[in-house]
Amino acid sequence: MNYMRDRFWNLRQVIVHTTFLTILLTSGGCTFYQAFSYLSASSASNYIHPTQLPWISDKSLCENTGRTWHEHQCWDYEHNSGF
Repeated sequence: MNYMRDRFWNLRQVIVHTTFLTILLTSGGCTFYQAFSYLSASSASNYIHPTQLPWISDKSLCENTGRTWHEHQCWDYEHNSGF
């Protein structure tokens, strides 16, 4: 009888420890992913991301606002990726 009880408790301990380890690894992985994504986004904001401005269709208006007219489109080369 004690053998069956000990066997049950050992199986229960394995299940509890496996569940705990799975939760710990999953939450740690999610935390690492979020931190890495945040750091990647922060460093990416330092790069220039040119953007075409469809609401400006006039060359003189485009150039007067400090933007670039190229191939009949107005481009903004100071666009912030966090915009």
